[in-house]
Amino acid sequence: MSVRSRRRREWNGSMRKRKMYLSVEDVAEVFDILVSFAYRAVEWMNADLANKNYYMILGRVPTRYVDQSTFRGVED
Repeated sequence: MSVRSRRRREWNGSMRKRKMYLSVEDVAEVFDILVSFAYRAVEWMNADLANKNYYMILGRVPTRYVDQSTFRGVED
């Protein structure tokens, strides 16, 4: 197996690299909500980050913040 095909398999497989920031469409998919409501949710999350003096990107939310604030990273 060549190095190129091994890399392609790793990228397409379960070893896919996680995104650092989630877009509005990603938030809508993760929480299974409408995109129009996801815009509002991202706006609320960005406002919370701004109040905590974190660097924020409009229209995107850090994946780590979403995991910590919604218990998505906790397994039973």
